[in-house]
Amino acid sequence: MPDLDSAAAVFRSSPEQLLKIMNLGEELPGAWKERDRPQMLRHIRTAPLEVELRAKIGDGDLGSSIGIKTFGDLFEHSQPPLELLQLAKDFFKEKAGAGANRRPEQEVAYLLYLLTIVTARVRLAVSITQLSDQELLPGVDWALNQSWLEESARTLCLRAREILGRRA
Repeated sequence: MPDLDSAAAVFRSSPEQLLKIMNLGEELPGAWKERDRPQMLRHIRTAPLEVELRAKIGDGDLGSSIGIKTFGDLFEHSQPPLELLQLAKDFFKEKAGAGANRRPEQEVAYLLYLLTIVTARVRLAVSITQLSDQELLPGVDWALNQSWLEESARTLCLRAREILGRRA
């Protein structure tokens, strides 16, 4: 078995890996913790759409003309603009990353990604994802199992679960 060259390992490490080594396994400074998810979710739901999505839509109307100023407004609107839902879905999908080992802030983004999809399905009766109903159901079930899911989002996911289950 070859000897480990610790100097070479240090030089090949990413900054995050080096920080973990230097902190001897302590949490990264400033890292979001799982207990922060409810506050993160509330913060993002009240965030102005214009600030987050302006780069993606340019000077177009982001829904303010129909009372949509925040992501929460978007999810609760009875007829949200389809284009705005698609933009939000892509935005949150990018932030969520891939895989089962998401950090807390990525889990919140994944939840919001799912909410954009189920909002389109429930409020507009359209699909804005390439996922089949069968593929979408586990995500909706995951969302429903999160203790930090707000009541209005829980209601939306339960309605989506009914719709998706009928078509599955």
